[in-house]
Amino acid sequence: MNKFVWTESLLLAKAKEFKTRTEFCRKASGAYEAAKRLDVFDKICTHMPKRKVIKSTWNITSVTKLIQQYEYIDDFRIKERKALKYIYRNKLNHLLDLIPSKKVKPSHWQDITNLKNEALKYTTRGEFCKNSAGAYSAATNLGVLGEVCTHMKFVNRPNNFWCKESILETALKYATKGEFIKNESGAYSAARRLDIVDEAYRHMTVVGSKYERAIYAFEFDDMSVYVGLTYNYDKRLKEHLNHNHTVGLKAKEHSYTYKKFNKWLPPAEAAKEEEKTLNQYRKNGWTILNKNKTGGLGAVSKVWDKQACKSAVDSCSSVSEFKEIYPSAYTIAHREHFWKEISVSLTKKVERNKWNKIKILEVAKTCQTRKKFMTKYGGAYNKARKEGWLEEACLHMKRNSKPANYWTIDTIKLEALMYDSRKEFSVKSKSAYGKACKLGIIDEVCVHMSANRPKWTFDLCLAEALKYKERSDFKNSSTTAYQAASSSGWLQDICAHMPKRKNQYDISKSCK
Repeated sequence: MNKFVWTESLLLAKAKEFKTRTEFCRKASGAYEAAKRLDVFDKICTHMPKRKVIKSTWNITSVTKLIQQYEYIDDFRIKERKALKYIYRNKLNHLLDLIPSKKVKPSHWQDITNLKNEALKYTTRGEFCKNSAGAYSAATNLGVLGEVCTHMKFVNRPNNFWCKESILETALKYATKGEFIKNESGAYSAARRLDIVDEAYRHMTVVGSKYERAIYAFEFDDMSVYVGLTYNYDKRLKEHLNHNHTVGLKAKEHSYTYKKFNKWLPPAEAAKEEEKTLNQYRKNGWTILNKNKTGGLGAVSKVWDKQACKSAVDSCSSVSEFKEIYPSAYTIAHREHFWKEISVSLTKKVERNKWNKIKILEVAKTCQTRKKFMTKYGGAYNKARKEGWLEEACLHMKRNSKPANYWTIDTIKLEALMYDSRKEFSVKSKSAYGKACKLGIIDEVCVHMSANRPKWTFDLCLAEALKYKERSDFKNSSTTAYQAASSSGWLQDICAHMPKRKNQYDISKSCK
């Protein structure tokens, strides 16, 4: 079959269908590219108005006046991003020195007088550390923390503070076990020591379980219902709503109630209970949306063996559904060569040679980035790349990559201001974080972050050790402090209040 060839007359006729060059590019990208290639683009687009170039409203005078409206340059950096970009783009960084900054240079904290003046603003070490992390860190590193904090109150709970009443009272502040363990490690350790963990957890809701299953139901306003089993309520809700299957498609058209039964049972018992619940809905006149029989246990957080993969297969109706919900099980089944055996009941929804140019362009319009296009429609992406349609399909997509040499000291500092901790900075902006480490300015750009943890000094180790009655509790609950004290030779001093471990038998008696 002969390929279609664009000529100047055909391009002129096509161009007359559009009023603007942008519309021409979006709706007839093939003709648009051909006109560029044949060098007749300006000739066929004479009837189209050229795009007006909008000049920047910023100049040195307007930016200077705007800066002087702020008391501190830090507020200007956060609230006036467009003006800040103009300053960086035109290399006008000297304007940022017109007003003072709330932050101080690291060298400022090398003076003990400055540290003492800063410490006088706070009444406790915790408050000092939280509100002035740079000064606190410098005082710790210089070994003068005790000297600058002499006026502060030493906040510490007595050794016998965590009794049954105080533990249960503290546990009532939290709704889940994870929050309690994370925020009250001392109370949690004491609860385990007193064997009252179950009593402390009594009022808390169970988010999930590794070994048990619970029943859930999607009740829709048209008297239809879907019943299933899960090991994590929140995760299962997201899986249903993010996939275009029975529940996901139904939820887009009808309002629903996500009902949690909160009855956690072993998998076999939970499967029987699910069948009872489904039959009860059927007797009450509900339309059942479940396509497969009850008892599928869904995804589990354990090693996938043949039996576990088979149970997961029973809960799906097609290969694509199984691959999307259980990707790790799909990979292991292929690697261990039992995929053909367990996948007999699954249907293949995607037919071969499904993707043509029209369908590829349609699905590409639903994706905003190439990465999403490649992840969601891998077959369409590969077909478009093979046939040379990829650029046309991705014309509307945004490119998230930064240009070469984008990360300078100034752009890294601006990027770092968007995050509150080093961990968040490293996860959400890996390239900027890596460049900062490479340039050796990571401490400078992260001064404002709360994750600048001070080193364990003698005073901090002593304060931590006083929370525990035994060395084993100290070692298990505060490992970093224990190791720091041990390596520095402070362990005997800070653990003097702890009783020594008794020998199992008296040596003198055993020798008689």
